[in-house]
Amino acid sequence: MKKEVNIFGPISSFLMRPVAASSLGAFRFFFGALMLWSTLKYFLHGWIKSDYIDQSFLFTYEWFPWVAPWPGDGMYYHFAVMAVSAFFLALGLFYRFSAVVFFLTYTHVFLLDKAQYNNHYYLICLLGLLFCLTHADRWMSVDSWRKSSTPDTVPFWQLLIFKVQVFIVYFYGGIAKMNWDWLNGEPMRHWIVESAESNVTPPIVSAFFKHDMAAYIFSYGGLAFDLGICFLLIWKKTRLLAIAALVFFHLTNAWLFSIGIFPYLMIGAIVLFLETDTPRKFLIKLLPILEKKKLATAKSPLKYQKPALLFFTVYMPSRFYCRFAIGSIRVMTVGRKKAIVFPGI
Repeated sequence: MKKEVNIFGPISSFLMRPVAASSLGAFRFFFGALMLWSTLKYFLHGWIKSDYIDQSFLFTYEWFPWVAPWPGDGMYYHFAVMAVSAFFLALGLFYRFSAVVFFLTYTHVFLLDKAQYNNHYYLICLLGLLFCLTHADRWMSVDSWRKSSTPDTVPFWQLLIFKVQVFIVYFYGGIAKMNWDWLNGEPMRHWIVESAESNVTPPIVSAFFKHDMAAYIFSYGGLAFDLGICFLLIWKKTRLLAIAALVFFHLTNAWLFSIGIFPYLMIGAIVLFLETDTPRKFLIKLLPILEKKKLATAKSPLKYQKPALLFFTVYMPSRFYCRFAIGSIRVMTVGRKKAIVFPGI
């Protein structure tokens, strides 16, 4: 019998090796639940009407002038579909279809108006795309329960691509802070004084925030955190300390500043940096009956390796390049609308 040879070499073997799918599956559940909550907020706060239906003019993106709000009540239906797809994504129900629908509906909303641009909206588009192309439904999903033959493993590259994407968010966030304004305490000085005057913080904390040294502590602390946190998460000896610091950092940001779901999204991303079977072991402790299910390894046929590796090798450098390509952000105001114009994403 002729021995099958891996023609893609050791790098291919490293990226295609099977690992437990539980950390990726746990992140899928958290991501879907968070997106459902975020989408429902648009209904509860009336943002669909105020931001997309009542607007007579939207700042469309270059190359996407054809993206426009649906007529009539179409945007309500659009957000409803997005909410349902996020819910199904969390459950792992009709996973591939749900992931594609969520990615398309969310990206459509993202492209409607760059006056609404936010870094984490763009990140969600990228994560949505990655879910479309990976097997994040192989653990704790309705689809895996319906198909008993579904393996509990994924190729390592599918987990790695999410980890690298999170690394880019933090590390390039640190690089972006290496500018004259940030190193001189701005705009952090303005932000924390604004928080101190909004009665969000106790009097003793407000007094500290108004001290000039606080701006430098927050600015340089944020810079050091962004540059180093992922390295600390990767190294086992510092992982627990990094997790504690990360949770404290993001909960503090969520308390002091109005930055939406981003802090919670990044807290959820911690699971990607744990040992790949950690969520599975934790759930077995809560529900011992799950231990009866054996860990099944997925086979990686050679015919799927080449396109998978091609996507990985194209996607990763493109993300690094785009982060380098983003220059200074130019803000222009037309009427009440603020458009953020940037050279690339």
